[in-house]
Amino acid sequence: MKNNYILALASAFFFFGSVGVKAQTILDEDFETENTDAENNITRPVAVEEGWTTIDSYSGSELRYKWSNYYSDKGTIGGKHVAMCDGPISADFAPEAAKPREEILLSPELDLNNTYQLSFDWKVSPVAATAKSMYDLQVRVVVDGDVANAETIFSIQNKEDVKESGVSEWPLSTWDTHTSKLDLSDWKGKKIKLAFVYKMYTTIANIVYLDNVKVKKFTPATSPVAKLNKTTYSYGDVYIGEKFYSDAFTLTNTGLKGLQITSVDLPEGVGLTIDPSAVNLDKAQSVKFNVSYTASITSSATPKVVLHTNGGDLTINLKANKKMAPDGLTEETFEVAFPPAGWQNDGWSKSNGGLEGDVSVYASGSYRDQYITSPRLDLTKGGKVQFTYYNQYDTEETDEDGNGVAQSNDITLDLSTDGGKTWKAVWTFDYKKGTYGETTTVDLGTATDNSYVRWHNTAIKSNDGDVDPYSSFYLDRVFLPALYGQEGTPFAATLVAPADSLTNVYNQNIELKWGPALFAEGYKLYVGTSENVYNVVDGLDLKDALSYTLATAEYETMYYWKAGQTHQIELSVNSLSK
Repeated sequence: MKNNYILALASAFFFFGSVGVKAQTILDEDFETENTDAENNITRPVAVEEGWTTIDSYSGSELRYKWSNYYSDKGTIGGKHVAMCDGPISADFAPEAAKPREEILLSPELDLNNTYQLSFDWKVSPVAATAKSMYDLQVRVVVDGDVANAETIFSIQNKEDVKESGVSEWPLSTWDTHTSKLDLSDWKGKKIKLAFVYKMYTTIANIVYLDNVKVKKFTPATSPVAKLNKTTYSYGDVYIGEKFYSDAFTLTNTGLKGLQITSVDLPEGVGLTIDPSAVNLDKAQSVKFNVSYTASITSSATPKVVLHTNGGDLTINLKANKKMAPDGLTEETFEVAFPPAGWQNDGWSKSNGGLEGDVSVYASGSYRDQYITSPRLDLTKGGKVQFTYYNQYDTEETDEDGNGVAQSNDITLDLSTDGGKTWKAVWTFDYKKGTYGETTTVDLGTATDNSYVRWHNTAIKSNDGDVDPYSSFYLDRVFLPALYGQEGTPFAATLVAPADSLTNVYNQNIELKWGPALFAEGYKLYVGTSENVYNVVDGLDLKDALSYTLATAEYETMYYWKAGQTHQIELSVNSLSK
């Protein structure tokens, strides 16, 4: 007797729970009918649940030109069945269907005794956006059975409707599946039917697929609502002074239009790739951005970014494993100048986008070898070089057997221990890896204090005008062993412009430029009208700038100038005649 009583209670509780769930969803149609005949894959009835009806304007015998159920073993949207309606791609195929017309699929009657939301999946052809073959998928709300005066609440030909429903693509240029969500709150307290309307505007069109039609209870948004696709990011190991960017964050407005970022809390060393004040998102609109992190002695290893919006505050939790640079190594990130102080370049280029920071250097296809060479190294106590690289190789070429063709260029790290007279490869990229990147370390061994390393991209060949496939090789975050002379006097800067003793120079906005000096901390500028007399600019501290614009100069006057390091006297003296 006791056991039976417990069973009765359990059954009553389960029944109560089922009613509660059902009340939240008043329509759930996936169109998964029993038909599995691949030969006869367009059938009726259209839907599984009772109460669905159609209003057909097409009077012909082909079911595809009116709302029907379509079966595909491979699936079209969700399961193996969808609702569909089609239009002829040529008026000759089906004259009775080749005209402006409407085909209507009506849902069962729905009692909107609360606030509800309609959601549905759909797919259309890109030709829907073409004037010659324009057609439409509309949603209308039918009250009291008055189909003729039903209100249209969605149309794929209305940009605002599409965007407001949560679909970002516009115009519709793909066969992608989309999910739209529509607020039915305006009909709270009424009994309605939903009309899904296939509408042809001309004599040709294409297909509409419809699936997963649901009407669920929900709470409508009353303001913009901010949402992030993720709220954490880890940068991994970051050496002091380095800068890294996160993967993309996506900020989406899931509420009413007009989402704005009112302010941002940015800790030391953290930045954003967007202008927060320019963000103003419509409903369902998104914006992508990255978060940068620059490690310093005082920057937090676990900073938090807070986006204050009119749709709620959002917090991004960041993490970095801050590290000091490896002992005895000097890092080059190519951020300040290219080529950097002490480096020599022959054919490599600067890339706007870094493996670290904002800049990398790279070599790509060339009919001659390309080199980028380090400053002079002191390897009398041995040394290692560490660097980060990314080899990008994209080709569709295949050989006679259909196998992919390997890149034709080789990438090597070469070492010279005799001042650059002879070289040998101490590391070679494994071309079999294709597109690949990593941070690697190469032991250079013990050698002379007149040693150099260079990254070498070999030349490609042309066979009767056909160029062999090649990769692009990106280099960044280079750690070099002991540099020759790093404990002594800074090296000389190099003259860039204007040329020494240049004459007939226009006397307005004269740009003085010099190359970086190895080990220099900054530069001071001296300009005068007599040698060693600097009566125009006398020791102006330019920090780490590598140029200065002289606003004006006197005609028929010889000028002398020099750029000196802030903790060392002049590097060079040059003159220009006005």
